[in-house]
Amino acid sequence: MVTTTKFENLLVPIEQRLPLKLDEVHGETDHAPTIGAKLEAAVRKELSGLLPPGFGVGHGFLYDVYGDGTQSSAAATARVAG
Repeated sequence: MVTTTKFENLLVPIEQRLPLKLDEVHGETDHAPTIGAKLEAAVRKELSGLLPPGFGVGHGFLYDVYGDGTQSSAAATARVAG
């Protein structure tokens, strides 16, 4: 018997919507960077809907305390200041 977590259950509808978004974006353009940017925005929007108040999803390069950064842009969750 396979047991799923509540978080995994939250992801199921997202996993079902993202392929539809991919088809939609491919219908709009064949420009790979644009496709990637639109899909990343869709993922950030979906993840934002799962977070409690006061948290948000952003994107960009991530750096550690030593100044080492990611090779590409990444999504990150954080407490929103305010």
